[in-house]
Amino acid sequence: GRELRLSNLTKVFWPEEGYTKGDLIEYYRAISPWLLPYLKDRLLVLTRFPDGIEGKSFFQKDAPSFAPGWVRLERVWSESAQREIDYFVAADVESLLYIANLGTIPLHVWASRITDLAHPDWCILDLDPKTAPFVHVVRVARAVHDLAQEIGLPAYAKTSGSTGIHVLFPLGELCTFEQCKQ
Repeated sequence: GRELRLSNLTKVFWPEEGYTKGDLIEYYRAISPWLLPYLKDRLLVLTRFPDGIEGKSFFQKDAPSFAPGWVRLERVWSESAQREIDYFVAADVESLLYIANLGTIPLHVWASRITDLAHPDWCILDLDPKTAPFVHVVRVARAVHDLAQEIGLPAYAKTSGSTGIHVLFPLGELCTFEQCKQ
């Protein structure tokens, strides 16, 4: 009962390299065996680039009303918006490809799972330099990693966008978001 309609597969999303929307979707399909366990039961915020990386982009939390019924959505109250938001959850490869077909390039993943939204799996230190050179961001991330090693705290770095790095500290759902922030 699932019908996944893909559109505009030849639309160029990366003009310099010549990669298309179809290439993006195929990339998500290829990495889905490794990505889906990471995404399991996590709310997603999309950054959509309908005209490729050189076009305008926008964040999308709320799933559109036209999303197919087989795509998993979770309704969560948003204090900042003062309303309920229907978030996407990539529960399977078809859902992941549907989300990619919307022109979603990066996926922003909640740090907690829907089974316990108040207790994140990890704490995220967001190093987003704005105007500092990327080499400085790398230097700070390495210093944070070294400090974490000194105190016996695991730390993992991952890129975030074109100029930032996230340093993740596993929490195992032991802390609340407020405790994590402190």
